[in-house]
Amino acid sequence: MSNLNSEYQKIISDIEKNITDPKDLSYIKEKISELATLFMNTVDRVIEYSKENLNNVSNKQEDLEERVESIQKSLDNLEKEMYSEEEEDFEVEVICPYCNHQFSSNIDLEDTTEIQCPECKNMIELDWNDEDDEEQCKRKLSSDVTSVWTKKVKMMKTRICKSNLIS
Repeated sequence: MSNLNSEYQKIISDIEKNITDPKDLSYIKEKISELATLFMNTVDRVIEYSKENLNNVSNKQEDLEERVESIQKSLDNLEKEMYSEEEEDFEVEVICPYCNHQFSSNIDLEDTTEIQCPECKNMIELDWNDEDDEEQCKRKLSSDVTSVWTKKVKMMKTRICKSNLIS
């Protein structure tokens, strides 16, 4: 800023040396002063505008970082739910061989070997190794697993939407 001031003073001195009429000299000094003030005001406005824009960018950056962090947490939770080692129960349809009653039941595929018919109360042995029904069972289980994953994904999307992370 001191360099600008010294340059300004040099220009004024040069004008004073070359203009002899006091009225013209006064007028030129006044106009140069107005021009300098106008210039400085413009520079001040540009600096202020730049500061505001920088603050806006900084605020938006902070907001985006918070959103990314929140989305990352949601994705981590979704990943935990989807890839957890926990065994889940699956809904299967059973036809009782004793009374032909058809019913649905949630069972743990690893531990359940028998189920009771809700109609006749007989115990039905569940044979997961029956070769005739093996392909049909695999298709049914594949469909059930896909349905479970679809429900989980929909549930997580709903959670994310409700927390206004994704519009």
